Amino acid sequence: MENPGQFWVEINNLRLPALAKLLRADDGGPGLLSVLEGSASLDEAIFKDAETGLNVLMTKPSEPRSNINAADILSSHKFQALIAELKARYDLVILDTPPVLVVTDARILAREADAVVYVVRWDNTPRGAVTEGLKELKSVNAPIAGLALTLVDESRASRYSYEGYSYYKGRYKDYYVS
Repeated sequence: MENPGQFWVEINNLRLPALAKLLRADDGGPGLLSVLEGSASLDEAIFKDAETGLNVLMTKPSEPRSNINAADILSSHKFQALIAELKARYDLVILDTPPVLVVTDARILAREADAVVYVVRWDNTPRGAVTEGLKELKSVNAPIAGLALTLVDESRASRYSYEGYSYYKGRYKDYYVS
């Protein structure tokens, strides 16, 4: 393996890239779309975060997107070959997608995934949306490995939990961010 470790392919912002600004990687250099169109190599487009050691391939605001059709890009042979190359180079490849019910991206990419973790915002995402999203993923035979809750309000969550929750919350308090 050339670069063992974790790798993150940011698909969530294919239409409106914002991650590059967040990571301060908006340098005008190539990104995901440049690799797919052949104007940049994968190594040129990968952003290496010095703080985390994470390698990220994302769409950058400087890349032209005038007639972008994300579904066509994600279901293309070029994209499938790119994912295969990343899987060969890295121990873990994370494909971050928009919400399942918003656009088709997650359903298209589920075919490329070894496992799907369905992420839900705690106490915000309606139960019906969660079940419908899971049904959509099951309809494409997505390998659903589990569900993760985000933005959990610890003090409110403790009211709904079983007896031992307070023990674990206290013991692992440094794990959680307020």
